[in-house]
Amino acid sequence: MRRSRVWAEPCLLSCAVKKLGGSVERWLGVAEDLFGEYLWGRCDIVFLPPSFPIVAMENPCLTFIIASILESSEFLLIDVIHEIAHGWFGNAVTNATWEEMWLSEGLATYAQRRITTEAYGEAFTCLETVVRLDALHRQLRLLGDSNPVSKLQVKFEPGKHTHTYVQGFDNESETPVILVWEVSWLNWTSLVASLH
Repeated sequence: MRRSRVWAEPCLLSCAVKKLGGSVERWLGVAEDLFGEYLWGRCDIVFLPPSFPIVAMENPCLTFIIASILESSEFLLIDVIHEIAHGWFGNAVTNATWEEMWLSEGLATYAQRRITTEAYGEAFTCLETVVRLDALHRQLRLLGDSNPVSKLQVKFEPGKHTHTYVQGFDNESETPVILVWEVSWLNWTSLVASLH
């Protein structure tokens, strides 16, 4: 049974289908071996224009991804796997408030790295982790110590949209997403270490 379909503008559709090449079903299978049955049935991917304000956003049955990511096979692979991981961590189990978003993102990043390790090997996952951590350090220097997003626990003001905390970055920038992933990963790693 085919559980995934790619949706995109006609000019992008063949490129998107070629780049994913049936991989979504493979990644779903790896994730199911690790975390149990995928609860949502469908796992469709829709590629959106550059005006979409974030790189990717999972929803049960349908993931939104910015079309410009098709330029990088590596980021496409990692981001789609990360959004698939949210099928278990973020959709099936989620945080109570946006201040605890690091739980959802941290668990999804952990799951994403487990999936990539199984699908592509430990070396691939280690390299991806090093690249993302390097990007995190660069972004933290750009944001500075006074930016609320550079804190390990972000306190959001009621009614204020979360994207206002990462102003100064264009819509196609990886900065907000990588920052949330890696700060989330650091929080999750600290949590796991404290449990031992």
